[in-house]
Amino acid sequence: SPMAMGRDSKAESLSPRERAAERERMVLDIKVKLQGLWLRLLKLGATDDPLSSFEYGTILGMLLRVSFVVSYPCCSFVA
Repeated sequence: SPMAMGRDSKAESLSPRERAAERERMVLDIKVKLQGLWLRLLKLGATDDPLSSFEYGTILGMLLRVSFVVSYPCCSFVA
């Protein structure tokens, strides 16, 4: 898609140091968000199903994103 191509060209224009810094910023941002979601998940009531909660689903999605960013550093880009 044109949007994906724009993202790729922007990522290609970054130096290796800039790409590494962007990757670190993304991972730190995700870690901070995960901490907040984890606290909200721990505060769910006894009758709430944690596996069906918004927090749990979001945590899983964010962990997958971190895994991708760390595993494929050449493919990370500014969102």
